[in-house]
Parts: sequence; C-alpha cells; structure tokens
Amino acid sequence: MKKNITKYFLLMVLFLLGGCTPQFPAIQNTYVSPLDLGIVLTLHGLNLALSSDGQTIVLRCGEQIDLETGTESYPYQGYAGTPKDMYCFIHDVRSWSSNGRYLGVTEFVYDSTTNLSKDLNWVIDTQTQTVQEVPGRIFWAWSPFDTGRYLTRNEDSKGVLSVYNLNDQSTPILLDGTHQYDFTQEDKVGGTGYYLWSKRLDLPVAELVSPLSGAAVNMRWKKLVIWSFFDPGLSGERKYQQTIIDDPAAHIVGAIFDPTGEYVLVAQWECAYTDTSHCSDLEIPPVLDGITDSVFTLIRWRTGESRELFRLSTIDAQNVVTSGDLWWSADGSTILIGRIGASFVVLKVKD
Repeated sequence: MKKNITKYFLLMVLFLLGGCTPQFPAIQNTYVSPLDLGIVLTLHGLNLALSSDGQTIVLRCGEQIDLETGTESYPYQGYAGTPKDMYCFIHDVRSWSSNGRYLGVTEFVYDSTTNLSKDLNWVIDTQTQTVQEVPGRIFWAWSPFDTGRYLTRNEDSKGVLSVYNLNDQSTPILLDGTHQYDFTQEDKVGGTGYYLWSKRLDLPVAELVSPLSGAAVNMRWKKLVIWSFFDPGLSGERKYQQTIIDDPAAHIVGAIFDPTGEYVLVAQWECAYTDTSHCSDLEIPPVLDGITDSVFTLIRWRTGESRELFRLSTIDAQNVVTSGDLWWSADGSTILIGRIGASFVVLKVKD
C-alpha cells in the first residue's frame, strides 16, 4: 500500500512539473492572404507594419489592408498634424506599439537646394487621431512593454542608436556599447523583430545577428547568433553571445523573436543540392534553383530545444520559396510569412 502511494505521489509530481514547462506555440489555422500588392516579393523586399492584433498591415503611403479579405483603406488621412498630404508622406513604415495605439514611421525629406536628405520620425496616434514629429531619425521598434519607449537613431551628428521615451522626449539613452548586459540572466524579456528587450531595463539587450555580415538585416547565414546589443555601426567587442544554429549546410533566410522573447522563429530553405551554385541568397537576384521547400522552426533559445512549426508545401505545393520576411503580431496571435512570387501566408497561433 505504501509503495502504491509513493508511486502515485511521484507520478503526480512529474505531471505537475511537466505542466509547468512552457509549451511551444502551435498553429491553429493557416490561410493564404488574397491581397494583391501588384508586385512580386524578392528577398526582404517589402516594408510594412503588422497590426498588434494581426488583422491588418500598413504599407508605405499609409494604406491599410485586411489580411483575410484584402480590403484596402486609408484610415489615417485627415489626422491632425499630418505634415503634408497623407498620400505617400510615409516612406518607411516600421512598427506598431504593442497596445495598437501608435504607429512609428519615417519620412525621408529631400532638399533640392542643398541636395541633402533628412530623416524625420513621426508617430501616428490612432486614439487622438493625430500625427506628431518625435525625436530621432529612422524609426526602428517600440518597446514590447507599453511604456512609450522606442528605438531609433539619435538626432545628433553621431547618429548612435538610442532609446527615446514618447512621454519624455528630452534625453535619449545611447546604445553605444558603454553598457552591455548578459541577456541570458534577464528573467523577463520581450521580443520585437530582431531585438530582445529586458523588462527590468526597458531596453533592447540583445539582437539576432550574423557574425559574417555584422548586421541583423542581412540574413545570409549558415550561423545564427544572439549577441548583446549596441549600435552595430560602432567598433567594439560584444561581450555576450549565444549560438542558436551553426550548420554549414543551412540556408537561413530569416529569423525573429516571438513577442514573449523566449523563442526564435527561423526561416530556412530546403535545397535539393549541396553545392553553393544553387539555392543561394548571396546573389542578386537570388538563385532559387533547387529549393524544394521552406521550413519554419521555433527554437527556445535559452535551452536550444527546437520544434518544426510549419512548411510552405503544406499549404501550397507550387510556391514554396520564402522571401525571409517574417512578422509576429504583438498579441502573439499571428505570424505573417512572405513568399517570392506569391502572396503572404498567414499563420494563426493557438493561445
């Protein structure tokens, strides 16, 4: 009798411990978006912002498109403070704040008299229906913690990547490498695209980068690494790093953090050939010959545990080449996947 009780107790403990382990995100539903952008996607060829609830995207010129229906609208025209006719004043759409209220965008202003261009940051406020200029140039990303902080370049001549506060725009926090943080020791984190933010600091503390290119936007890698974050344009040694993938045969074309910051979503081509003359994104245009599928894998970066999430061939056997463009909505509900020569694939994620 005592043996049975002990055995039952151990089973219950194991069950409870297993239940406490965070579960990998899983797919609830998938569909191909009917929207027609009138272009053919190339590698990392489209600039857009996915809404916080994963229902719509915003493109340059301020057009908003419903992913499920393809319906197009211009909801921000007429907002107070718009610097000019809203039509195409936005040249670079960046990201929505996680609460869905603010959209950060960049305008490139050209002065024909000096032949010089200037970058201006604007925030579209959907609650007050206003547009305001904010400090910094070239908007990058919002804090995932609804604090009003955002990542941009400093306005001074050095132009170092910095964090400003929308509510207090006086002094930016320069990310010049003076302070680097061991991101593996941060208990509470959040992810926005390539960037891993610490909730304790409310700063980006790490980013997905390529040791070969030194820039997160160049996803042409055989090796995927998380490095401590500071302005990649500055010289200096990154103190903390963690390798996620190191595979000479890999064709990694895209990678982002999930909104919780605990997982990395990796897009890879599967190739029928092993030589370097096929399936290459190092060429312009890329060599697509031999790509048989695109696979998307989730990696729990703290432990290295991985799970295959999705393959393009499961929804469309003819268009299986991902462009490497990836977006994950702030509420965690939606993943948007770009394809070369075909419309977007939308993945709805289980709660």
